[in-house]
Amino acid sequence: MTRKLWAAMSAAQRREKVALLCGWERTPEGLVLFEDGHYKRGPEDLPHYLTDLNAMHEAEARAFIRQDGRMSAEEKWYYCMLYELTDYDSAVCRASASVRAEAFAIAVDPE
Repeated sequence: MTRKLWAAMSAAQRREKVALLCGWERTPEGLVLFEDGHYKRGPEDLPHYLTDLNAMHEAEARAFIRQDGRMSAEEKWYYCMLYELTDYDSAVCRASASVRAEAFAIAVDPE
């Protein structure tokens, strides 16, 4: 994922992209996630990654938590992108959900 590709996507496409990177799967019936012993089905269950900061924190935890406590290469790239997208502001911890979603998609998507 590149910033140019992200910019060309609609909000719905961006939300779906982050969902797919978080383990949701595209099926003929729509997006589905099997979690905690049951299925979640979009769009009513699909988190609002672009506007919900809690949803983005959950996405970060799902993608980056490692058993050994060390940062993965993807997580390091994510924080580099987050820093860049906040115009190199030292307050990246206050980045909005939409900025976090963009950094997440760029860092986690290998395309």
